[in-house]
Amino acid sequence: FVKRMHVALNKRDTNIISMKCGLVDYYDNDDKTKQLEEMLEELDELRDSKVAYEEAEEQYEAGNYSAALAQYSQVSENDSNYEDAQSKIESCTEKYRQDILEQTENPETKTEYEEAISLVTIALGVLPGDEQLTERLNLLTEEYAALLKSEALEQGTAYINEGNYADAFELINEALEYNEEDSELISFLESSQSAYEEYITEQVDAYIAVYDYESALALLETAVSTLPDSTVLAELQTQTEENQPVKLCDMKIAESENYEQITELVITQDSMGNQYNPGNLFKVSCSRYTDIENGYAKYYLNKEYTKIKGTIVASDDSEITGCVLTIYGDNQILYTSDIKVNRFFLSFLEPKKLYLYIFIKLLKL
Repeated sequence: FVKRMHVALNKRDTNIISMKCGLVDYYDNDDKTKQLEEMLEELDELRDSKVAYEEAEEQYEAGNYSAALAQYSQVSENDSNYEDAQSKIESCTEKYRQDILEQTENPETKTEYEEAISLVTIALGVLPGDEQLTERLNLLTEEYAALLKSEALEQGTAYINEGNYADAFELINEALEYNEEDSELISFLESSQSAYEEYITEQVDAYIAVYDYESALALLETAVSTLPDSTVLAELQTQTEENQPVKLCDMKIAESENYEQITELVITQDSMGNQYNPGNLFKVSCSRYTDIENGYAKYYLNKEYTKIKGTIVASDDSEITGCVLTIYGDNQILYTSDIKVNRFFLSFLEPKKLYLYIFIKLLKL
């Protein structure tokens, strides 16, 4: 009876379902459940085998050899198409291998190499251990590594000369993934990292020289992201954060008179090269005619600061007169000077821990 079922399957007999039902009825009557299950499994296997063979034939004709291989391998030994399927597997294997070898021959660009390596890797998943494909993958990987190294050394140097260290590091690190122990690349990376650390340090120092800590910290945030393993940049970032001054414009003024914040400047650098930032700039003044209009400002600091640092310069609209500018910290004189003009620009404060308040006062002599 099973033999008849084989024939029915190979002839695509549409009565197979009713025949299976007949088997169920027959064997249920004799309580031979186990034998019935085995026969039904064999019938299902033959049915699946037939479907796989037909799908394989379609894929083979369409030139989709990897898909055809997968289906031919599902054809059962009990299927009359088994021998033909095995023959087609050999043919598919050769055609598929040859197709992959032709597609991956002589790549030139990075993209072409990446696509070729991907194709061969996928093909080796279909034909594990294939000698020709393995040889091609090894050759492609070797040539790709050489291409990456050449690009890293040439284009990486160009990027560094332009100050584009981020793209240079990306190229070098990519090349090192395929050339892990290449001493030339390792040396190039180390020297590039040192050059970048020096470059960032110089830029940060330049910003700090004009009290532009915001720009310095923004630059360091980018730098640490670009070179996350750099202890030099990490330490510089920590040091800069700790030393970042608190601006006068960020402090709350408790009391003031003739004390004005400057938010706009036409000229931001004086003849001596001093830089001024609008916003963190205040003008204190006093009258040359009366003591009543002496300028002052008082800041409560809550014992969070010990040092004042910044710039005091004469305003360009000052009048010639005798004045004294004094800065107090907790009633102690921190700075005082007799001067001959009556208006000054002030821009300072630097964090530490001590003073309860700062009192800035300009008096007419």
